Amino acid sequence: MKKAIAIAIPILVLAGLVGWRYSTKKAQESDLKTSQATRGKGGAAVTLAVAAPKTLTRTLDTVGSVASPYNVKLAPKVAGRIDFLTVREGDKVKAGQVLVRINGSEIEGQVLEQRASVAEARSRLAQAQVTQGSTDVGISAQIRQQAAALSSAQADLAQVSQNYSSQVASADSAVTDAEARVASARALVESASASVESAQANAANAQSKYERTDNLYKQGFISAQDVDDARTLVQVQQGAVKVSQKQLSSAQSALNSALAVQKSAEAQAAIARRKGKSDIAVAESKVRQARANLDVASANRSQAPAYQANLAALRASVAAAEGQLRQAEARRADTILSSPIDGTVTSRSMDPGAIASSGSQILTVEFLDWVYVTATIPIEQTSAVVSGMPATITFDALPGQTFSGNIAQVNPSADAQSRQFGIQIRLENLDHRLRPGMFAKLNLVLSRVDALVTVPREAVKQVGDTYHVFTVDSDSTAHDQVVTIGASDSQSIEIKQGLKAGDKVVSLSYQPVKDGQKIKQGDDSGKGGSGGGKGRGGRGKQG
Repeated sequence: MKKAIAIAIPILVLAGLVGWRYSTKKAQESDLKTSQATRGKGGAAVTLAVAAPKTLTRTLDTVGSVASPYNVKLAPKVAGRIDFLTVREGDKVKAGQVLVRINGSEIEGQVLEQRASVAEARSRLAQAQVTQGSTDVGISAQIRQQAAALSSAQADLAQVSQNYSSQVASADSAVTDAEARVASARALVESASASVESAQANAANAQSKYERTDNLYKQGFISAQDVDDARTLVQVQQGAVKVSQKQLSSAQSALNSALAVQKSAEAQAAIARRKGKSDIAVAESKVRQARANLDVASANRSQAPAYQANLAALRASVAAAEGQLRQAEARRADTILSSPIDGTVTSRSMDPGAIASSGSQILTVEFLDWVYVTATIPIEQTSAVVSGMPATITFDALPGQTFSGNIAQVNPSADAQSRQFGIQIRLENLDHRLRPGMFAKLNLVLSRVDALVTVPREAVKQVGDTYHVFTVDSDSTAHDQVVTIGASDSQSIEIKQGLKAGDKVVSLSYQPVKDGQKIKQGDDSGKGGSGGGKGRGGRGKQG
């Protein structure tokens, strides 16, 4: 029974609420119909505004924060105990001032070790260079010596060849001369032989003639004198034969002598040829030997690439040792943290004696002589916001103070999540009143137009691609007027065509207004384009 009652009570309450809501809604609909019927008997109730000149200023309000242009977080590259750290938050520091020292005794030992390695590597390189220098000198001297020996041997060969030609030519000349003498001697022998034969013939002829003369004398045909003459002629001819025979013998001796000289000359020529060829062969052998010695000496130069490779390896060892030394010295330098800027310490996270790990932040130094106010702007305003644009800035932490600056930078890339662009405004801050992280309010003047005719924004309605305004004439009749709009701000909009200054327009209406309809002015009628009043229904649509 209790359970049924517990279920029924909520149901009854819910049913009562539904009935009450239904009766209330019916009453509201009845009141609305009665109100509309009452209003239909008179003109449409509206709020009017007067078209008037106005300077339209379009601004953009946004918020941002103060940021230092140089925010340096000092962290060591090497791990170790902090031996020196004296500055604290608020202390001013200078660029190059030593702020933190990390214990570097171990690294100092590494530096000394690497210096020793560099000295050893340089010593090995110097020794190799000295050895190579002496070896190169010896090889060069040997090559020059063997080249000189080759030149000398080639000169000897040339001289021997020339001597051989001269000696052979001389010997051949001697042989030729001997042959000429032999030929001459043979001619003399032949001439002498002919003389002997002639003398013998003359002697025989004289003997025959003597014998005939003697026979004739014995017969008494001639005188004794004729016999004596014939006998004398025989004796003369016989003497001539002896002379001719002696000349033949002398010519034969001369021929034999010439033949001996010829044989000797031929022997000397053969000897000269054999000796000359032997001397040439010996000289050629010396040339070949000298050339071989030069080739051997030149072949020693092939060791040069090996020496060069060894020197290159030693130079590389020196460079490697020097590189390791520079690394050790760099690690030693990394134990000292200096301020890279003139600034103020804004954060300290460690104390002396603490063990700092590599990359752990110890201090933060920020530059405060001038600061940036950073903010973001919607993507649709990026075409209007440019570098150099003035901005007015206020800070909640500095009430009653206004700062002016210019946009220094506009980020050309939007944030991927917010789809907004970042801007930075530079403000001088020599007194350091502005602190990083302070909240700022920014007002940017995007445009400023001196419009001749303006109306409240709510007076203009867009229908399709055209803009309309309801004007009100002196008979309180509404007329639908097509207009051309221009610039605008948060309250008013410029009318370039369709209205003139002083025209009355409907800014707000309590019910739809139609062309030609009579209107009834509200309490705020007659106010200008920049100050149209707000009636019930706010910015309701017009027909």
